[in-house]
Amino acid sequence: MCEVVQRCRGKDVSDFKKGRIIGLHQSKKTTKEVAEITGIGLRSVQRIFKTWKDSGEPPTSRNKCGRKKLLNSRDRRSLKRPVKKNRKKSYLELTAILNMGHKGTSTRTMQREFKGMELNSCGPTRKPLVSAINFKKRLQFAKQHKNWTVEQWGNVTWSYESRFSLFHNDGCTRVRQEPHEAMDPSCIVPTVQTFGGSIMIWNCFNGSNLGSATLCDNKMKSQHYLNVLNDQVIPSLDFFLPNGTGICYDDRSTEH
Repeated sequence: MCEVVQRCRGKDVSDFKKGRIIGLHQSKKTTKEVAEITGIGLRSVQRIFKTWKDSGEPPTSRNKCGRKKLLNSRDRRSLKRPVKKNRKKSYLELTAILNMGHKGTSTRTMQREFKGMELNSCGPTRKPLVSAINFKKRLQFAKQHKNWTVEQWGNVTWSYESRFSLFHNDGCTRVRQEPHEAMDPSCIVPTVQTFGGSIMIWNCFNGSNLGSATLCDNKMKSQHYLNVLNDQVIPSLDFFLPNGTGICYDDRSTEH
């Protein structure tokens, strides 16, 4: 006598096993024999047989397999509001807010829900602070120049001061290492006093040419800036556009 295999309703039967069940059925095996051979529950085997006979295809995967989710769509909308209001809240703080409704949600569940909503935890994008006055000026500048052609922008010369570290990059550096490799020479970033020093270089360019470049003090003062204008900017403009139609824009120039 065949032993009936009991199987709880949980994970759905794979397409491979469904095909195997149908193949055994076509080879004249009984339902109980198929259930014993495949390890699939008797009720599941019968359901697969019936669906295959009625439609000619094996049943599709159930949409509601597994445990029901703790949070519904309304909970997710409620959870998104405090995140949008304060994006710096931690998982513990957001879990406490949601559990005020007696949900009993864990921090791990919150992490999965945020991942499903694509609200990932990441480092913020850093950018210079723009005051209200500068915001208004930038908007006015954009409106005045929004219809400029490529040829008009080609008459503009852009200048900027850039700092270069002499020893190594003073930004964030990451290495990939195993737990015992902390002191491996390839995983160490050597340091020196004052970060090894740095230099400041002023340069300029336009749409088709590179202008002059010169060393300047790390803290540029007004007089040094005037010297750069007389010795570098004006000769570069004459070189780019000898007809005198050039315009020079300097980024974040506070010295003048």
